[in-house]
Amino acid sequence: MAMKMFMNASPDYDGKSIAINPDAVVSVFTYDKTDDDGVESPVTILYGATGTSWEVKESYLEVVARLNEPN
Repeated sequence: MAMKMFMNASPDYDGKSIAINPDAVVSVFTYDKTDDDGVESPVTILYGATGTSWEVKESYLEVVARLNEPN
């Protein structure tokens, strides 16, 4: 199982590395997340087959490209 590395964007783990099994990802999408100061920034979500999701800082296109890279 090859893992893909991303930068976490969830509040509790913001800025920390996260390794995700690309075989567990069923969809990828983005949304604009608003911080406490009202500033919006794009966040990419990787949605897993078990209902788990991960917020990452990489762009949608970067995530999709990395998930499609050969192992």
